[in-house]
Order: sequence, then structure tokens, then C-alpha cells
Amino acid sequence: MLIPCASQNMLAGALFGPWQGLVLACLLTTTGSTFCYLLSAAFGKSYVINLFPDKVDRLQNKVEENRSSLFFFLLFLRFFPMTPNWFLNVTSPILNIPVSMFFFSVLIGEKQKQHCHATQNNTTQVYYIILLRMTLA
Repeated sequence: MLIPCASQNMLAGALFGPWQGLVLACLLTTTGSTFCYLLSAAFGKSYVINLFPDKVDRLQNKVEENRSSLFFFLLFLRFFPMTPNWFLNVTSPILNIPVSMFFFSVLIGEKQKQHCHATQNNTTQVYYIILLRMTLA
């Protein structure tokens, strides 16, 4: 079952509380993005390059311009998502971004979004608990 990430993060906050939900949401989002990176590295390089040649070239140029401060450039792209996160996830191995740098940039860069989702108000939390119970019943 495919559930949007924001919904999963709100559900984590509703089930485990805002702070445990935040930690869980950050770790799971980072793990999922890293798996996407690894799958792209193993199977998707030629497919992504053939599908988005201009966008990959443009992003490659920006990465090379910012190679000396690459980690902060990746954080900037996560904080202010001008490039969609899914595109960063699948192109990072093509752009020769080390997996450790990718992992920590996602972990830190996505935290503010995770915080907003995981610490929603009680009404939203109750709604997702009811939704979960209906789904499992």
C-alpha cells in the first residue's frame, strides 16, 4: 500500500507522540531516500540519464560549481526544494555524491518538514488513529 509521506509522518506522531514520531519519521524518510539512492545506483543510472538528460546535466553543473561545499549545497536543496526530492534521490549516484553525505543531508534537511507533520494538532492525530483502526478492522 502506498501512503504519502506526510500522512505516514502524521500517523507516526499520532501513534507514538510528537517527539518519538519525529525521530521515527526522520529515520524512516532518510532510510527510504537512501534505498532510492542505492536502487538508482544499481539499476537506474542509464534510465534516469535517458529520461531526463537536460535536467541531469543542469544539476551536474550546479553540483560541480558547489563541489567544495557540497554538503551545504545538498542541505540547501532540501531546505528550499527547487528540485524535487525524488529527483535528488535518483540522480545523486549519477552525480557522484557519496552515500554518507547524501544520508546525512536528507536526515538534517528533511527534519523541519518531518517536525511539522509529526507534531500536528490532536484533531489530526485522532483522525489518523480512527483511520488506522478502520483500515485494520
